[in-house]
Amino acid sequence: MTKNPSYDEIAADYLKTYEIFYKITPEKDPAVCNALLTMRLNWCLMYYTNADDEAQLPDIDYAEALSNYLLAHGMTKPEIDALIEALTTPMDV
Repeated sequence: MTKNPSYDEIAADYLKTYEIFYKITPEKDPAVCNALLTMRLNWCLMYYTNADDEAQLPDIDYAEALSNYLLAHGMTKPEIDALIEALTTPMDV
């Protein structure tokens, strides 16, 4: 995932968890995946970014919006930078 992911990248990453654990995929289970995005992921993203409508989600700058959320809830800029680095640096396997 990039340091400023698009909505599509976030959604694909979110659904990857369901593929790994439950074998649910957009190709095989489109209705289930749509429900997961609409009822779970989109609700969370709207909350954390202060979006009023799901239609806004593709246009949000997630790096900025989520950094602002974390700053408002007690994290410092260096802590956020470290978190971003940890989440976006590929792991050696």
